[in-house]
Amino acid sequence: GAGNDLYSEAFTAANIFQCIFLCFVFYSLDRTVSVSNDIPFEQFGLAKLQKGIFPKLSFIFGNAQFWIECASFFIICVFLPLKVFFAPVYNIFVKDGTFFPVKLSVLSALLPIVFVINLFAKMAVIKRWGLHEQEKSIGINIKKHSIDFEVTKTFVFKTVLLALFGSLITYFIPWAVKNKESVKSFFSSTAFILIVVALIAIIALKYIIILIKRVKFISLLKKKSRENKWVLSKIRHPYLSAFCFYEGEDFTLEANGKTYSCKFLGTRHRKTPMILFENGMFMVEQIYHLFKVEFFRRIKKSAVFGYNSDFPQIIILDPISFDVSTRDNGKKIVIDNGAIVGKYHFFTPKAFINAAERDCLDKKEKRVY
Repeated sequence: GAGNDLYSEAFTAANIFQCIFLCFVFYSLDRTVSVSNDIPFEQFGLAKLQKGIFPKLSFIFGNAQFWIECASFFIICVFLPLKVFFAPVYNIFVKDGTFFPVKLSVLSALLPIVFVINLFAKMAVIKRWGLHEQEKSIGINIKKHSIDFEVTKTFVFKTVLLALFGSLITYFIPWAVKNKESVKSFFSSTAFILIVVALIAIIALKYIIILIKRVKFISLLKKKSRENKWVLSKIRHPYLSAFCFYEGEDFTLEANGKTYSCKFLGTRHRKTPMILFENGMFMVEQIYHLFKVEFFRRIKKSAVFGYNSDFPQIIILDPISFDVSTRDNGKKIVIDNGAIVGKYHFFTPKAFINAAERDCLDKKEKRVY
């Protein structure tokens, strides 16, 4: 009857979510185990891969261990009973009690998914190993077992959160299906539309504020250039650079008889710590916390902001993080306006214009590293 159809629909929806959760756990577990595998790690260090996806794919497909793992996963899927080890998949496909034909159809979908998950896990591991090599190149000697522990903590943290969320969703789906008309009425109501618009506005507001600040800075810089007879070159990606990182110089400024090479550098998330290094590299940390309780941190991004120029090099921190620092023999040193790290002078947008008017952009009183 109608009740059984609703129950069946809810049961299928809950199992689909459980399948997604199973894929995530498999991916995270595969990534956690792979990152601690010493043999591929050493091979990666010797390979010196070029940038781009194809060198990474060539390294993965050329590694016998990848294919051995895939074969092992396939054997497990083929020989272990679906009902025990892949219950959500079994519950979705098995309707009439048949087994072998159903298992063939399930495996035809399951095996490619397993292959893709394993491939994506290896790509993520290579990215983390590459970050480790960059850290070593700038003198950050993080032992490999620390990387293993970092990835394991990340896996556990995300899995626990997803499990809690998944439990709520699994219980909510049958209720939503049972009260389909009420749910449908809510989703078509003005209240739901207002909630969606509000959420989009909250997310977009941060980016709008970043863009408005960049527009104001560019306008003020052009105005001051006209008033003070500075020569301002064309600014590369004046607004996109507020959201995307570009290598190299962004513009030059001739002021007070001197020419300065200028570059934008920032992070979209103001609470994300940024670490700058003398050799022109920067790192962005990701903090895992629940409410105000910090669990741990990990390196989220690493890139080279440094470049060659014949002129004094100015780095404009915009959008700026609340926590910008450098390291001196392991000691954290907070970056302030006018600070010098290596050959680079750092300013916020407003301080940059003020320093240019006072002719002190390239003063050397604030060397911090």
